[in-house]
Amino acid sequence: MREFYKTHYALEVARKTNLTAALSLPVGVVSGIAGALVIMAKEAHAPLSVGDLVELGAIALSAIACSLSGYFLFRSLYNFTYGYTPTPLQLKKYKDQLAAFHASAGRPQAEANELAEAETLDYIDTEYAKNADRNAKNNDIKSSYLHRANGAMIAAVGFGAVAGVVYVFNSVSSPRSIQKVELVNFQEHPAMAGKPPAPQPPPAKRPEPPPSRLIKEGNVAPEAPPTPPPPAPTPTPLKK
Repeated sequence: MREFYKTHYALEVARKTNLTAALSLPVGVVSGIAGALVIMAKEAHAPLSVGDLVELGAIALSAIACSLSGYFLFRSLYNFTYGYTPTPLQLKKYKDQLAAFHASAGRPQAEANELAEAETLDYIDTEYAKNADRNAKNNDIKSSYLHRANGAMIAAVGFGAVAGVVYVFNSVSSPRSIQKVELVNFQEHPAMAGKPPAPQPPPAKRPEPPPSRLIKEGNVAPEAPPTPPPPAPTPTPLKK
């Protein structure tokens, strides 16, 4: 029985670890589906066609399933109290205290040690059985929530697949929007022609008059200009 208690206790501890590790798969799948649903929902615009309505309905159902899966995942992780046996040091101190207690009652030291060890082993067996029972109940509840989370995750994947198929169909079958292209005169809009605008000539500037010539002359007085000769007398006409 002692080996059974110990084995069952170790089994439930290992089971708890495996259940916690198994939560990573639905968490990743639900996160990916939620991201895909957001992308598909953003592409829906009014007015809605029949295909858009089917797509939005599948998106809504998948979102509800994702929410349920997330709730069950949260419940499988939170608010569980697991039981563990005391540490070896605590058990040793307890056994030594029992040996001292029996020795103080007048028992020989060897007998007191044997009695303390037997009582300590009985106590360990009791703790193994009690904690194994507590952990087994917690693991059963955790496993139940994990099962529900996986079921909701499968439903979310199914509805998300339907929404994805309709999304692809709507994208392929919908007519493409025709873009209006307007040709402009490149001479009027040089930036549209890919060339920078030609620089404008600067405005005309009023010309400046030439400055006076300043020349340093020597100290020699300039010669007077020559006197022009007197004019020749006008001849007097002869009288008849």
